[in-house]
Amino acid sequence: MTIELASGTKFTGNILLDLPAGNIVSTGTSNYEQTEFKNIIFKRN
Repeated sequence: MTIELASGTKFTGNILLDLPAGNIVSTGTSNYEQTEFKNIIFKRN
């Protein structure tokens, strides 16, 4: 994930996802909502 500030400074952090979420074979779609961000370490680029 990359966050860019209005000043142009960019911060990047890695997110580990276990995809696909749900049963994509029967539904045809899959979605995942990440709401916990305390384990992400952002570093300035």
